[in-house]
Amino acid sequence: MKLIKYLLIAFAVLLVVAIGGGVAALFLIPADKLAAIASEEVRKSTGRELTIAGEVSPSLYPVLGATVSKAALSNADWASKENLITIGEASVGVRVAPLLSGRIEIEEIRLTDATVALEVASDGRPNWAIEPEETASEAREAGEHGGGDGDGLERLGRVRLVLENAAITYDNRATGASFATRDLSLAATLEDPNDPLQIEGSGVFNDQDVRLSLNLATPAKLVAGEAAQADLSVGFGGAQLAFKGVVETTEKGDPPSAKGEISASVPDIPALLAALGAGPVNAPEGTLKSAALDGQLAFNGARAALSGLALTLDGQTVSGDATVDVAGARPMITAALMADDLDLSPYMRGDTGGGSGGGSGGGSQGWSTEPIDLTGLKAADADVSIRAQSIKLDKGAVRDADLRARLRDGVLTITINKLQMFDGGAAGSLRIDGSGVPAVAANLKVDSVHLLTLLASLADFDRLEGIGAASVDVTGQGASVDGIMNSLDGSGSVKLTDGAILGINLAAMARNAADAFLGRSSESQKTDFAEISASFAIKDGVATNNDMIFLGPLLRANGAGSIDIGGRTLNYRVTPRAVASLKGQGGDASLAGVAVPVMITGPWSKPKYAPDLAGAIGGIITDPASLAGTALGVTQGAGGVAKDVGTSVGGALGGAVEGLLGGGSTSGDATQEKPASDPIGGALKGIFGR
Repeated sequence: MKLIKYLLIAFAVLLVVAIGGGVAALFLIPADKLAAIASEEVRKSTGRELTIAGEVSPSLYPVLGATVSKAALSNADWASKENLITIGEASVGVRVAPLLSGRIEIEEIRLTDATVALEVASDGRPNWAIEPEETASEAREAGEHGGGDGDGLERLGRVRLVLENAAITYDNRATGASFATRDLSLAATLEDPNDPLQIEGSGVFNDQDVRLSLNLATPAKLVAGEAAQADLSVGFGGAQLAFKGVVETTEKGDPPSAKGEISASVPDIPALLAALGAGPVNAPEGTLKSAALDGQLAFNGARAALSGLALTLDGQTVSGDATVDVAGARPMITAALMADDLDLSPYMRGDTGGGSGGGSGGGSQGWSTEPIDLTGLKAADADVSIRAQSIKLDKGAVRDADLRARLRDGVLTITINKLQMFDGGAAGSLRIDGSGVPAVAANLKVDSVHLLTLLASLADFDRLEGIGAASVDVTGQGASVDGIMNSLDGSGSVKLTDGAILGINLAAMARNAADAFLGRSSESQKTDFAEISASFAIKDGVATNNDMIFLGPLLRANGAGSIDIGGRTLNYRVTPRAVASLKGQGGDASLAGVAVPVMITGPWSKPKYAPDLAGAIGGIITDPASLAGTALGVTQGAGGVAKDVGTSVGGALGGAVEGLLGGGSTSGDATQEKPASDPIGGALKGIFGR
């Protein structure tokens, strides 16, 4: 407000000097004398120099007054440009009747081809801060003694300020922000300082039309540092902003404050961002299209607080409170938001380098090698919490979400306080570091989750179903997703219950190796289990495990090997054993039985299964009697299990014994004499069905 006030002083003083002695004085005082007097008065009032390179000429028609051409108001001594304001032409018109009675009432001030160059120094000083040489008390004292050319300036009356073809530039060295407007036209009408001030304006900002409408109820109060009612409407880049409340200024020159209702509508977000010079946003198709906002605004200088906020993005609404503080090197955003049901799946579309899901792909595509751009994390700092009844993701959904996101210096930390996902729960934290080379860190725990949905959603793996609990503490760094996955280091554990391994039947392998490995199995095969547990260490993108335990009815298994996360491949050895026990969960993992090692290798989207011949033969040579003992126990033992289960199970296990040993009986007498012929050759014959 002070800038506007001193702009008016700079040219209104010409009228006071030129017209103060009567109409005849307009033609008697030399133009250079008028310019000198005006410059001196402006210097006293603003501390800046007013230079008038053109003429100061009186006018009688169409209005009585004076016209000044080619004028400029000097800039701060540190500013990059010589002048704060340059004006092609300024004219001041007065009313004739009041002038004849000794009073000056300004009717119109018109500025044409004006340019305002606003700058902020690196230490935050604005170049429009005015430091008058004459203090306010000195000015009042001069007025009380009747001195100066201001005698008779008792009432300004109705004033109309008009800007034509103006331009404004802004350069903030502290934040790097800059903008420019052109073709700015403004018409402001003030009936009386205690009456409403009406402003209508238009212009072009970044090649986008801007329209402004302001109604200020009592500008006299605003100038005096009191609150005044304001009604503001701005249209820009297709967006509309409206504010209705009170604004306030201070005599100390602090930024204005405002409090009231605010609403905004952005029907085309890309167009608005382009108008602001932000460039295109790489977002999935159909997202970041429109937005709207409603709430209560409290603005004080560099800080804006929104309460009772309702924010709608692409038709989805969140509510809560938020603040934005731009006083620092980066904007600081703080928010506490709530939502009912959110659908984030449209924002998660696009190629992430994960390949096709499930077992349909060959896995050769690998992770994305496209560079990861996390520079957007440096645009602002933030501390945002959000609670939602449900959040729909690209695959699956989460419920009862309580999350917090903290962004500082390009590092985003997401804390999961509470989250129901895949029919279970999750907690932990995820850290994404964009301050240098992209890096991630995850410390997560899940409990009672549905494995098939979880693994299919997060890892494109659909070979396990059941209920799972797991923990992982892992870090990674790289310029791409591929680089991060190949650099992962950390540890974890997993415990699975009441499920199945899909695509393979380990029990069938133990019963009939020929059917299992000669193509007579199918994708519909599965191995039921009561419990699987394992721990693993991760180094350079490879997870290594050597303590996997599998417990299932009539079957036990141990496993060891590696999962190449970076390469998306498996190299794992599972040793299933048919045992004489129907007890699964809580059963004895060390029970002896038929051991038929299985190698699981290849891409994890479609792994291959093959017998470990060396392991199978070694087991036969080391303990051949266990095979017969297992068959006998299953067919006759376990408290009469054979009677309930039927002869098919016993016959199958007996067939496994016969096949692996190259002969023998399945009648249940496991102690009968074995053939004297080559046992190893017979075993190989049984395995390959020849």
